Order: sequence, then C-alpha cells, then structure tokens
Amino acid sequence: MALYEKLEYKLEFITPAFIGGAFPDKEAELRPASFIGILRWWFRNLALTVTDNLEAIYKLESELFGNTERAGKVWVRFEELKKFEYQPLSENAIDLDLAYLGYGVFDYINCSRNFHKHPHVCRALPYLKGFMNTKAFIPIGEIAKVEVFVPKRFLELIRALFNTVALLGSIGGRNRRGWGSFHLHPKGEKIYWNSEALTINFFKNELLKLTDVEEKPFQTINVYIKKLQKGNALDALKKLGCDYRSFRSRLQPDYFQAKNFLTKRHRFKTLIYNRAWFGLPIKIQYRSLNGKGATINLFEGKEHRRLASPLIFKVVKSENGKYDVVLILMNRPKFIEQNGRFYSWNFGQTHKVLIKADKDKTIKPNYVVMDESFSDFVVETFLKGHLNAEKVISWGK
Repeated sequence: MALYEKLEYKLEFITPAFIGGAFPDKEAELRPASFIGILRWWFRNLALTVTDNLEAIYKLESELFGNTERAGKVWVRFEELKKFEYQPLSENAIDLDLAYLGYGVFDYINCSRNFHKHPHVCRALPYLKGFMNTKAFIPIGEIAKVEVFVPKRFLELIRALFNTVALLGSIGGRNRRGWGSFHLHPKGEKIYWNSEALTINFFKNELLKLTDVEEKPFQTINVYIKKLQKGNALDALKKLGCDYRSFRSRLQPDYFQAKNFLTKRHRFKTLIYNRAWFGLPIKIQYRSLNGKGATINLFEGKEHRRLASPLIFKVVKSENGKYDVVLILMNRPKFIEQNGRFYSWNFGQTHKVLIKADKDKTIKPNYVVMDESFSDFVVETFLKGHLNAEKVISWGK
C-alpha cells in the first residue's frame, strides 16, 4: 500500500439512481464494482478522443480496472454501504414524460386489475393506476464517501479522469437518460456545474505519457447545456423528457413508415427509420391501431445486438441551487461493444436493422435503413433546433 495514493470524494446523487443489487425490485445499493464500471466507461471514451490505438487503450484499461484474467490496480471503497428498500417515487402516478426516460425501470400499473404483476408496488400503493417505478432506488440528496486507492504512477491520470466524471457522471439503470445523475466533490470542496472546469488536456497529456501512442482522435465528444433553472431535479428531467418525447414521437418519415408496415400498406423494399440513431432496440406502439406494435433491433449475422444511444442526458446542479440539463453527444464509433469485445461496424451509406411485428405473425419482418449521412442531422436537429441547447465543449477534433 506504500506505493499507493488515496483520493477522497463525496458522491452526491442529483436524481434517483436505480442501482440494483441481488434483488433490484426490492433493494438498491451502491457497490464498488458499479462505480469502477463508470470509471472504466469514461476512461475508454475519453481515451478514444485522444488516440485510435485500441490495443494500447485496452492494455492500459485492463491494468487500471482489470479484466477477466486479472484484477485492476485502481481500488474503490465506500465508507458506508447502505441498502435502500423499495419505495414508490411519489404517492401518485408519475408523469408520462419521466416514465418515458425510464423505460425498463418504470411500468404502467393498474393494481385493481394486475396486482400480481408488481405486488411490491401495489402493496405500497394499492389504488395505483398509472406509471410508477418497479425498481428500488437510491434517493436524491444521498451522499456516499468514496475512497480511491491509486498507484503513484497513475495518480494524475485518475485525478484527471475524476475531474470529468465529477461533472458528467451518472450511474445505474437508465443513466443515459438522466437517472442516477451525480456530482463528485473532492474532499473539502463543493463542486457545481462549470463548463470551464471541464478540460481534457490534463487527461490527454497523462495518457500520452503513459502509453506513448500517436495523438489521433478516434471519436468526438460534444457537450451541450440547456439552462432550465428548475428548482427541483425531477422538474428539470421532466421538461427534458417532454421535449425528447415530442421530438421522437412524430419524427418523419419514421412515424408513418412504421405505421404503414404494421397495416401492410408500405410499397417499399426497405423502410427508413432514422430514430434508430438514438439507440436500439426500439419498441413502437400505436394507440390508433389498438395497441399494435413492433420491435426494431440491430441484426448482425443470426443475432440481435444492442446499439447504445450516442446521446446521454445528465441533470446538473448550479451554484445558485437551480437545476439544468447537460447533453453529451458521442459520435458513432466504428465498432459495437458487446461483453467487452469490439465488433466491427461496416460503415457505408446505409445500415440495415430488422423490424418485426410484436404479435401479428401474418406481417413478414422487414429491414429498416439507417442512413449514416442523416444520423448527425437527426440528433443535432433535436439538440440545436428542437431543444435550443448551447454547445460548450468539443473534444477529439
């Protein structure tokens, strides 16, 4: 331990964090392994804005955070490991805009008809009819003391990594959509959102020194801010959810193309569905078709694969105590990550994914076209045109 240095932080949760333990519907807990995963993820993505040497990145990442063959040299310890039992997010059904950003941890529940589906929710709210969280969460304002033990030769690199994670980090289920947002406060300090404090130069210099790789960015990271100045973190997230839902719900030609597929009216060999650039899989459902829906998946070989969204939402707290939202856009890298492995993504003009009706077996599955040249336009139309967010940082250019 003599060759190790200790960094100390306080982790403050800005929005509820759905960090599942052994029983995610019953209790939530913050574990070192979960936090190491966040550090690993940010290290990898920041490193890709510096170099395209994937082998060197993987080698250093494994040394720092471990792999399937060995443990990492960076250790994380929490002073107190609390467990939080399930509780509803509110006494009444939550707003649709919040539930839209929490797909997978929220569900529509009618306790009078389907008590057996989510009995732990209905025992708490026996008359519930609406959207509610089905998973336990760590509540807003909860603070955890974090101790990080780092070998001296990696100290400045990890400190620089924490400078980014402190302001852009989030953790747990649906963390890409604003849930589990947190701030990291160094010991004796209080950190608030400040775009001027975000710089990659320190991280870049340390990375180049440790790896001796050529500086040649592989991807870019752009950070936007939408100043809402809400008095409550969930109000800020709700407003973002409303804007995001309204933009995606009628995005053309997606809306009518998918609807025509379900009603067997389309006359095209392929459908265009650019909403897929926000991530896959996508579940589609139409009230006007009595709930008829479909699923869109990335299809590679004989397997369906997940395609993570390049856009990340984060709620931040400003020094005046008000809440804004930060949006982090990562350009689509030339690989897909699955279980720690990199799969090539064959770039061309278009990419195909599969659309399949959920219940109607008479509808033959079809391919959906993802137009690469349109991807940046779709996402940036949401950021700049629909949301009117301000770009404050650009890394990797």
